[in-house]
Amino acid sequence: SNWKVPQMRRQLGNVFQDFRLLPNKTVAQNVAFAQEVIGKSKGDIRKSVPQVLDLVGLGGKEDRMPGELSGGEQQRVAIARAFVNRPKL
Repeated sequence: SNWKVPQMRRQLGNVFQDFRLLPNKTVAQNVAFAQEVIGKSKGDIRKSVPQVLDLVGLGGKEDRMPGELSGGEQQRVAIARAFVNRPKL
């Protein structure tokens, strides 16, 4: 039914072919955005964003803008954003 769609989407992680990064937000802000839209607390976000960036090899690049990254690094930001909410799929 229709009311289940938003809940189901919270359990999915997506990486788009064009990455769909927000160009006016830093790497950390792009990853945090995935948590902000589902209402995670600021404390949870502060803890999980650095962890997932380390996981994808982008630790230390939190303050960079997407345009300052290589294509591979942008892809890893998109992967981090998909992983940060620990999706089932």
